[in-house]
Amino acid sequence: LANIMWAIGRLGDVRSSPQLIDWPPTAVDQADRSGAEEMLSAFVEVRVKKQGVLWVLLMGELPAALLLSSESACSPSVGQVEELPGGARAIVTPSLQELLDAPELKGETWRAIRVMRSQQ
Repeated sequence: LANIMWAIGRLGDVRSSPQLIDWPPTAVDQADRSGAEEMLSAFVEVRVKKQGVLWVLLMGELPAALLLSSESACSPSVGQVEELPGGARAIVTPSLQELLDAPELKGETWRAIRVMRSQQ
C-alpha cells in the first residue's frame, strides 16, 4: 500500500500510522452487513470532514460493495469513481491480496489511480 501511495505522490504517514477498522465489533448485534456498511461509512465520513480526505481507495469488491451506492456496488469495476458524502471521491482497485496473487493487475491499478496524482 505504501508503494502505491508513494507512486501517486500521496504517501503521507501511511507507514507510521495505518488507520485500521477492527471487524466484527464486540457488540454482536452490529456484526451484520448493515453494521459493516454503517461502520465503514462513519469511518470515511470522519476522515473526510476532519482530515480533509479527498480520495478513498476501495481496494477489492467488499469495501466497494459496503461503501458505494447499491446501484454502483452491484458489480464494481477497477477504475470506477464515485462521489461520496462530504465531497470525497472513491476509486475502486483490486485488493492487495489480488495484486499479490496476480501481479499483472498492477498495471490496471496504476491506470485507475493515476487520476489521483494529476489532481494533487
